[in-house]
Amino acid sequence: MKPFLAPFSGIVADYPPCWFMRQAGRYLPEYRKIRESAGDFLVMCYTPDLATEITLQPIRRFGMDAAIIFSDILVVPHGLGQPLEFIKGYGPKLEPLVDEDELNLLNVERMVAFLHPVYQAIRQTRAALASHIALIGFAGAPWTLLCYMLDGNGKQDFVRSRTAIYEHPKLVERTIALLTHAIIEHLCQQIEAGADAVQIFDSWASHVPATHREMLVYQPTRTIVQALKARYPHVPVICFPRAIGAHDVQHFDNYVQPDGLSVDYTTDMAALYSSISPSVVLQGNLDPLALMASKEVICAQARALVQLMKGRPFVMNLGHGVLPQTPPEHMQALIETIRSGSA
Repeated sequence: MKPFLAPFSGIVADYPPCWFMRQAGRYLPEYRKIRESAGDFLVMCYTPDLATEITLQPIRRFGMDAAIIFSDILVVPHGLGQPLEFIKGYGPKLEPLVDEDELNLLNVERMVAFLHPVYQAIRQTRAALASHIALIGFAGAPWTLLCYMLDGNGKQDFVRSRTAIYEHPKLVERTIALLTHAIIEHLCQQIEAGADAVQIFDSWASHVPATHREMLVYQPTRTIVQALKARYPHVPVICFPRAIGAHDVQHFDNYVQPDGLSVDYTTDMAALYSSISPSVVLQGNLDPLALMASKEVICAQARALVQLMKGRPFVMNLGHGVLPQTPPEHMQALIETIRSGSA
């Protein structure tokens, strides 16, 4: 069995398996070299050879227990038909979805065909990976994708999307329904292509008012997880509702019970340990900024987290993505600490 998959079968090893969100990216010089030559972020996402190479880079350098395919959550709205570009120094920019007439132009079948290069990259990566290394596919959650689709970017705290909850509820409802269907298909295609597990990123779950959390966060995610488990019962589904438990871990009580729950660094892991069913694999939640500190600090943080999770199936990860300024040797020190037994 692949070490990454062991916790999802209830196996507690001598040390937890590890992978890290954004483990392939700007902190690696080999990535920056490809980024410079490719010239455009989406070119890398949609060129299978490049996406495969970028996915493999941290595995070659550090030997994590899982690779996560190099892609982006916004390929789903792009595939559906919403124009998207990544602007240097700015980030993603979509043409904002204005009304239901524009929503009617978006198409799931078009998305599946459009995203063929992503699925091809997964096939190539799976073929290139050693048999003991797992491959993770992913997608953004419906609410998080809606935020980008209605606002066009992530620069203004998604004011238009949050206002639309009250002023344009039908548009929000229909967009969430379309995205739920699209995400199911996108993740199924990734599993068919060779993904051993999938993760759903709800990066902006904490932006939803409590009165609408069931409709916009809990229920759509529940529908996606149930659909995936019905088709692929042995493929772990991990959910990452960022900051939803920052102030009260009881907010997780209403959240869908996935195979794995990825936890951000604002959440009290000790409180969550005692409140979440042991059948749910916890993943996380080192602060990415800790990797900017000294190696001694990194090792101490890792040891403390592993000790806290002792006796429970657990996956070591960060509470958000690796920062671009992270020294690669600090990542190496973290992994060595996790696997040394001293943790």
